[in-house]
Amino acid sequence: MSGQIFITVSRRGYTDSSDLLGPFESIDEGKRLVTDDLDRGLDGDETRYTFIRVTNDKITNHEVGHVLFYDEYEVSGLEWKKEEHFPENP
Repeated sequence: MSGQIFITVSRRGYTDSSDLLGPFESIDEGKRLVTDDLDRGLDGDETRYTFIRVTNDKITNHEVGHVLFYDEYEVSGLEWKKEEHFPENP
């Protein structure tokens, strides 16, 4: 499927805000340039990077995956978690 990838960045917690990044030519390019080198989110409880494929046909614009950073209290204290979900990306 052709189209460009845009990434929305949503922060929840101490400061709630959002940003738009892109365009990127592929999901892999967006991950490489934006999330691959990160091991924790931005300020707050949760940072979600939502990848959206944008085409000329409004009907096919849709979320193709996300990278989510969130904090969670474990027995040993506060730990940061990273979750990736890209069901259509081989």
